[in-house]
Amino acid sequence: MARLDNLVAFGIDDQDRQKLYSDCVEDMAAKSPTTLGSLCFLQFALKGNVAGELNVLIEQFDFARLLVEELEYAIHAGRAAGMPMVLSGTLNRPRRDFIAKVIRHRPDAISGDLGKKLWNLLVGTACLGEEDRNCGWGIFMAFDRKTAAENPFLQLCYSQYLPDLPTSCFCRGMLNCVNAQLSSAVNDNAVDCALDDQNYLIQSGLEQLWRIILYADDAESVSIGIKTLAVDVYLDSKAISTYPFNRARQVHSSFVDRCLGQLKDAARKIKASSDGTSSGEDEPMVIVTSEDEIQEQERIFTRTLRLLKLFVETHYTKPALCAPDFRPFAKQDPKEVQGDLTMLQYQSFDDGLHTEMKPLHIGKLNTAASLLSSLKLETGFDYYRVFYQGRQFLPTEEEICRSLDSLDVNEGLILAHLPLKFKYCLASKSSGRI
Repeated sequence: MARLDNLVAFGIDDQDRQKLYSDCVEDMAAKSPTTLGSLCFLQFALKGNVAGELNVLIEQFDFARLLVEELEYAIHAGRAAGMPMVLSGTLNRPRRDFIAKVIRHRPDAISGDLGKKLWNLLVGTACLGEEDRNCGWGIFMAFDRKTAAENPFLQLCYSQYLPDLPTSCFCRGMLNCVNAQLSSAVNDNAVDCALDDQNYLIQSGLEQLWRIILYADDAESVSIGIKTLAVDVYLDSKAISTYPFNRARQVHSSFVDRCLGQLKDAARKIKASSDGTSSGEDEPMVIVTSEDEIQEQERIFTRTLRLLKLFVETHYTKPALCAPDFRPFAKQDPKEVQGDLTMLQYQSFDDGLHTEMKPLHIGKLNTAASLLSSLKLETGFDYYRVFYQGRQFLPTEEEICRSLDSLDVNEGLILAHLPLKFKYCLASKSSGRI
């Protein structure tokens, strides 16, 4: 092989190179048993100028189409012969490497139906088996997120083909690729990873991770996916760590809401299948649910519950993400004024209504805990949020016992807001509804 390498690199003129290209392409078109050898010769011929010589093959010999058709034929022949793989392994490396080269250098040559066929042959239903499918995902993983974002074929794969990939084609390679793309997205400080934007959730691969968790057959892949989503993305990612507290909490609330919604929906469908009926507009409708459909809903329920459980348990271990419980401090009797009076004022908001701005009689040496108890006394709120200088006032356990002066809370307006959900909960408790 070393002698062949030297011959192609130094001892072949343009005419001989063209003859070599023509012979190898004819061998591929004829579906010859020596096609892998021809691809190997072409690999050596391309060394030193891969992009340029690949253009020659594609423009003059329709190489991209022949390469896809050769892979299709190899899969059919391999299936008929009982071969385990035609893409994975050392023997098939020339075929694999050329596919990667075309994707990298000439994605425009595999657009439209040809590109969709290549996707299906690599990782879809036309793939020979799981080993080759994992190898196909390995080709996609070789492209980092920035390169993939600039490659029209890869963008088409991730945005259109992947969401429609049947669950029967899920494999460890798909999980690894989705995880790699997602990890890169949520840990890139150079861009705003908008986990609170639905379009971003789709583009980043998050929705595909949800699909793996809910529908994959491989239990280990499900466990890895659950840990990735609950912990690596929503709790430990750089994106979450850079969010302001309120934004992180909103993202977490949306995540929990989705889990609860899935649990409720799955439970309703399971119950309906056991009852055999569902309420129609005019009269009950008889529902016939297959055993597979029931098992799918049970799987969605149990896996969502596992996901939510891991998220909640891990969330408790992240003090920076947990809102401190101020209720014990707010219930304390306000202390007398300590030190010079602050220049603080307060204004309370309740269901669209608000008070006038009023002075808050509290000293600079009073603590943050004393401030909270004073606000409770002044507003009458048992549950409330406090905002100071445009940000939510959330002192840590250490700061709660420090003086307002040391916290630089000496002047300005403090807003006390009663959230509607707390008001509803309090009203429901008093009426006996919860």
